[in-house]
Amino acid sequence: MEGNSLKNIDELSGCISRQWAGNGTPITSLPIENGVSLLVPQAMGGYDVVLDIKKAGNGSSFYSL
Repeated sequence: MEGNSLKNIDELSGCISRQWAGNGTPITSLPIENGVSLLVPQAMGGYDVVLDIKKAGNGSSFYSL
Protein backbone atom coordinates (compact mmCIF):
# COMPACT_ATOMS: atom_id res chain seq x y z
CA MET A 1 0.00 0.00 0.00
CA GLU A 2 1.26 3.46 -0.79
CA GLY A 3 -0.17 6.92 -1.16
CA ASN A 4 0.06 10.61 -0.39
CA SER A 5 -1.45 12.86 2.25
CA LEU A 6 -1.85 16.60 2.67
CA LYS A 7 -0.96 16.08 6.34
CA ASN A 8 2.66 16.60 7.32
CA ILE A 9 4.69 13.73 8.81
CA ASP A 10 3.84 14.55 12.44
CA GLU A 11 0.11 14.96 11.76
CA LEU A 12 -0.17 11.75 9.75
CA SER A 13 1.92 9.60 12.11
CA GLY A 14 0.03 10.99 15.12
CA CYS A 15 -3.34 10.24 13.54
CA ILE A 16 -2.35 6.66 12.69
CA SER A 17 -0.73 6.07 16.09
CA ARG A 18 -3.82 7.29 17.95
CA GLN A 19 -6.07 5.03 15.86
CA TRP A 20 -3.95 1.93 16.52
CA ALA A 21 -3.59 2.78 20.23
CA GLY A 22 -7.35 3.25 20.44
CA ASN A 23 -7.74 -0.32 19.17
CA GLY A 24 -5.40 -1.58 21.91
CA THR A 25 -2.35 -2.03 19.68
CA PRO A 26 0.81 -0.43 21.04
CA ILE A 27 2.76 1.42 18.37
CA THR A 28 6.10 3.19 18.43
CA SER A 29 8.00 5.30 15.94
CA LEU A 30 11.58 5.41 14.73
CA PRO A 31 13.10 8.33 12.83
CA ILE A 32 14.30 7.53 9.31
CA GLU A 33 15.79 9.75 6.61
CA ASN A 34 13.21 12.46 5.79
CA GLY A 35 10.51 10.79 7.87
CA VAL A 36 9.43 8.21 10.40
CA SER A 37 8.70 4.46 10.56
CA LEU A 38 5.73 3.29 12.60
CA LEU A 39 6.44 -0.02 14.33
CA VAL A 40 4.42 -2.60 16.28
CA PRO A 41 6.31 -4.53 18.99
CA GLN A 42 6.20 -8.33 18.75
CA ALA A 43 5.57 -10.66 21.71
CA MET A 44 8.87 -12.51 21.24
CA GLY A 45 10.87 -9.29 20.83
CA GLY A 46 11.62 -7.09 17.88
CA TYR A 47 9.22 -5.03 15.81
CA ASP A 48 7.16 -5.22 12.64
CA VAL A 49 7.21 -2.15 10.41
CA VAL A 50 3.65 -1.01 9.80
CA LEU A 51 4.23 2.11 7.74
CA ASP A 52 7.01 4.42 6.55
CA ILE A 53 6.06 8.08 6.19
CA LYS A 54 8.33 10.55 4.37
CA LYS A 55 8.18 14.24 3.50
CA ALA A 56 6.75 14.90 0.05
CA GLY A 57 6.09 18.43 -1.18
CA ASN A 58 3.63 20.19 1.13
CA GLY A 59 2.51 16.94 2.75
CA SER A 60 3.78 13.41 3.08
CA SER A 61 3.93 10.10 1.26
CA PHE A 62 3.52 6.73 2.90
CA TYR A 63 4.03 3.07 2.12
CA SER A 64 3.83 -0.21 3.97
CA LEU A 65 6.29 -3.03 3.55
